[in-house]
Amino acid sequence: MKFPVSVLLPLLSIFSFAQQPSQKPNPAPVPQTQQLHGTVIFSRSENDDTSTVQSQPPSGETIASGEALEAVLADEAKANPTRQAERITALALDLRLRPREQSMAVRAGLTLRNDGNTPLNELRLQISSTLHWDSARVIAPAGEQEVKFTTAKIHSDADHTGLLTEITLPLASPLAPGATTRLDLLYSGIVPQAADRLTAIGTPDGLAQHSDWDRISTAFTGLRGYGNVAWYPVAAQPVLLGEQAKLFDVLALHRRQNAGMDFSLQLTIEYAPGEGNLTAFVNGRQIQLTFKDAHSDREVVGIAHGSLSPLKLGYDEPNLFVTQRALHEAGKLRLWLMPRDLAAAKDLIDPWSIAASDVTPFLSNWLGQQPDARLNVLELPESGDAPFESAALLVAPLDDDEQRDGAARIDGIEMALAHSLTHAWLMAGKGDYDARPLWLNEGLACFIASLWLEKQHGHEAAMRLLEAGRQSLALEEPESPGASDGEPLATAYRPVYTRNKADYVFWMLRDVVGDGALSAVLRAEPKGNNPADVEASFEQALTQAATGREINWLLADWIDADKGLPDFSIKGVYPGPGSTPGSWIVAVDLANSGYAAAEVKLTVSSDAHSENTRVFIPARGKITPKVLLTGKPEEVRLNDGSVPETQATVHVKTIE
Repeated sequence: MKFPVSVLLPLLSIFSFAQQPSQKPNPAPVPQTQQLHGTVIFSRSENDDTSTVQSQPPSGETIASGEALEAVLADEAKANPTRQAERITALALDLRLRPREQSMAVRAGLTLRNDGNTPLNELRLQISSTLHWDSARVIAPAGEQEVKFTTAKIHSDADHTGLLTEITLPLASPLAPGATTRLDLLYSGIVPQAADRLTAIGTPDGLAQHSDWDRISTAFTGLRGYGNVAWYPVAAQPVLLGEQAKLFDVLALHRRQNAGMDFSLQLTIEYAPGEGNLTAFVNGRQIQLTFKDAHSDREVVGIAHGSLSPLKLGYDEPNLFVTQRALHEAGKLRLWLMPRDLAAAKDLIDPWSIAASDVTPFLSNWLGQQPDARLNVLELPESGDAPFESAALLVAPLDDDEQRDGAARIDGIEMALAHSLTHAWLMAGKGDYDARPLWLNEGLACFIASLWLEKQHGHEAAMRLLEAGRQSLALEEPESPGASDGEPLATAYRPVYTRNKADYVFWMLRDVVGDGALSAVLRAEPKGNNPADVEASFEQALTQAATGREINWLLADWIDADKGLPDFSIKGVYPGPGSTPGSWIVAVDLANSGYAAAEVKLTVSSDAHSENTRVFIPARGKITPKVLLTGKPEEVRLNDGSVPETQATVHVKTIE
């Protein structure tokens, strides 16, 4: 199954606003295909002249179509298990930015562990294709050793250019399973804006540029990290857009594997006249810059320095933003706007300020008072650019090119803030690593956003939002335990689980334990220093908050294991007269052919009123609840959309 561009583009951002579906383009042939086992697009040693890079395949080499390239990549992954075994556990970057040249020069110190089952005789690392490797040293227990390496271009849509520059480092002695080694690497090059991976599959240029806006420039430097631009070394498998959801699964797995990795950054920025009003964010945190004059170069009038102390990464890839922006305070928000006159700035600030004032009390009611929770909102250069978020930073276009009326505009901003402010709440008071499992982080933000939609526009609007992601979830879920690969929510990393399914599970928890009890659990500070401990403490708190309600089925079937989705049906309806005049007793045969149990809403309606109740339908089970009703029964409705199913999520049967 291929994904249309309208599906691919929102997924390329870690966070995006809702987008309408559009027609799927015909995939274009993927250019510059290399034979990964033999001839490469180019290769060089550490002493080669980088000015003679060969950018086209050698004469006589064939250029494969997208389907052929997928087969090549699959074979290549089997032939090169090195990439599957390598795990970077620590990364320290000394980065020098030259925005006027769109360039960077980096010294990277990293620790790499062999997580495979066999010794490694060589190491492979990748950076963006517009960067090149300059030198490499392996710091083994026996001492530091400079390595003669080779490089090659490999196809991968995890970078906006559609290619990565890979270095192959032979080791003097094999790296045993579980052993680590340290590397000292130098690399440099330019990072211009590029959307090659999207235009190669037929995406219109404008839409592609608004999605892939990563670049180094004097006005705006935005580097979102692997999945958008590999501006730091990664050890990863090649992967392509259009291979079903493989690209996004690989990116999600990479983020989960990076969680807990030690990361630090020393940043140096050269700037020219008029470019010194700089603000920098690294992994969602603003870093303080110090400025000093530069006397050696007339074009460079100053040098800005900043650093990020060693921290443990969360679920974000390392990301960096350096911009010239003006700060405007707006309640819980810190808005970083492009330079403009006061009247134009006020037109932007007011809607965001109003939206923050509306949403903040709602979050306080659910997540507790967090006076130090501040969300930085950084303005993107173009109004159509795709939003991105990292920790307590939202990078988004603040101007509205659709010219919507004030109410509709604020409504859209409120939905974005309900999600992003949740992350700010969760990060409040934390220095670096948030040990929550991903579904308790990203899934909670999705849940709060859908709750806000319910508050503003009613329950059916929230259910339509959930339904928009149900089909993709149903496609991924196993038909029965063991029938196909699923993901227990407690350890899930793919967005279809950590966002879509997690949102549903929070709604189910809300229905079972109630708003007050669930809010109390969410307000409590998580206990534990790793995801497994935090998960255990969360489930214990839920059990205590349930106050006599049985929730073990929910924990067992929906969080601790992946048993797929339920599949409800109304097998029969049997109305009969009640004991009092005008009353009816309605017996309803209900069945669940799925392998996951669930508690679901049952509504029986007459011309006079409706009776709502909640019924528990076990996995592979049947029940026959009886409902007392005033007035002649007319309709039975099972599920209101808050419990995901493999097929329809609302079942209606008219009583003749």
